[in-house]
Amino acid sequence: MSKSIANIFRDIRISLGIWEASVATMLTFLGILLFIRLVWWAVLRFLVDGDKVWENFLRRYIYRPLLLLCWVLGLLWLDSTFVTMPKKLDRQVDHVLYILLIGSIAYLLAQLIRGGRVLVLNKYDALSTNSAQARSVLTQSRIFARIMVGAVFIISLAIVLMSFEQVRRIGISLLASAGIAGVILGISAQKTLSMVFAGIQIAIAQPIRIKDVVIIEGQYGTIEEINLTNVVVTTWDQRNLMVPVNFFIEKTFENWTRSSSEIVGSVYVHVDYTMPLEPLRKVALDFIAAHALWDSRVAVVQVTDCNQSTMEVRVLISARSAGQAFDLRCDVREHLITYIGDNYPQCLPIRRVRPSALDAPETSQEENDNKA
Repeated sequence: MSKSIANIFRDIRISLGIWEASVATMLTFLGILLFIRLVWWAVLRFLVDGDKVWENFLRRYIYRPLLLLCWVLGLLWLDSTFVTMPKKLDRQVDHVLYILLIGSIAYLLAQLIRGGRVLVLNKYDALSTNSAQARSVLTQSRIFARIMVGAVFIISLAIVLMSFEQVRRIGISLLASAGIAGVILGISAQKTLSMVFAGIQIAIAQPIRIKDVVIIEGQYGTIEEINLTNVVVTTWDQRNLMVPVNFFIEKTFENWTRSSSEIVGSVYVHVDYTMPLEPLRKVALDFIAAHALWDSRVAVVQVTDCNQSTMEVRVLISARSAGQAFDLRCDVREHLITYIGDNYPQCLPIRRVRPSALDAPETSQEENDNKA
């Protein structure tokens, strides 16, 4: 009873040839696959019990990395228990299995992070343009998930590389000059590191979020992706702007959906001074009230400016999002232009010219003599 697991394996170790080892490996794979399938069926049958969210999480993110990890553990058990090889070859096989074990564990952790992000987002309507909280969670979860997956990849790669003797010697030699190397690396990667830290700052402070509507140097667009080094902004004509993340930290831009996606738009119509305002106001308000894109918050018709030839009529309207506000503004503008053209064509902008005596054409002396 006092023997360890390793000693028990050593006691029952059996020497197998190459063909016997191959057959044992195949049987091990099949046995692990059968065992995982039985456990999987039990989990889906008794624990998940028809919950589609958890079932999708297990099938998409857990099943394959868990199966891979169990296969690697089965190979380690098979190698340590039944297979006898030459000492040099045995070390090489153990090293390969060690690398596979690190890789399978890293793969499982990365999938757990990605799947956990999906589980969190399932509690929110992440694609809803009206939900500021959903867009906030979507932005934070995407950035932090990528940071954590990147950290898992870097740590696992470092562990694998340090398992090689040559790399370990280089690491020990570099450790003595780590201060100088750190300064050189910091100077060379200053711009990249500043963008990475800006991405983390955006995830925490959230000046922008995914699905936010922004104006960047006169360009209207929607935030589609937020990465550690750049932000993808899709414009209204479906062009993609690749903007460095530090732009949103260092420069000024407009965020139309910072607190809410609801927005107020304006329509300007220039008409003649003879245009009666009450019929125009009534037609505009009736059309807005019957429109499906109006959110019942703001509808105002006012004269906001005038000049020597026309007066400016402004219509303020509200909508649930910037895209709906744009469509609503276009519809209101077209309706008012059609109404004025059909009912008050004389009130469209015109330029009046009144002739005066100073503008009369001058006659020559010869023409005056002929008239006399």
